[in-house]
Amino acid sequence: MGVDAQIGVRGTFTEDDIEKVKKYLSSRYLVEEFDWLKLYEKGICFYDGTRFYGEGYERGNWPHIYALIRAFISMFPNNEVIYYEDLYTDQDALDSHYVEAQTEESLQQIWSHFLSDKGTAYSDYWNEWNQRREQ
Repeated sequence: MGVDAQIGVRGTFTEDDIEKVKKYLSSRYLVEEFDWLKLYEKGICFYDGTRFYGEGYERGNWPHIYALIRAFISMFPNNEVIYYEDLYTDQDALDSHYVEAQTEESLQQIWSHFLSDKGTAYSDYWNEWNQRREQ
């Protein structure tokens, strides 16, 4: 069990907005199943089974997560889009006191880390560790 990546959009939405998300993401081959696309009083939350990626927790597929974040920003440009780990409930994450909205700066910071020497995928770390152990 690991920490999963969650994406949310703050605001008031309808079932029509949920359908818009499904059509937008599926037409761009980003997502095929929407079991974890949820409508709440304070927004929309989405999870597709991807592990969280962040500094100190380099597990998830950051390019895929980034594409999803950008897609939500594109669909809802006037709303705050959040990226968070599943340590929060969706309702807590949508509450602005818990998780900050993504900005150009925060996204760039994650990209910079991803592209740095320290951005190595977690599986690469374990493969190297196992190779050293076997020697």
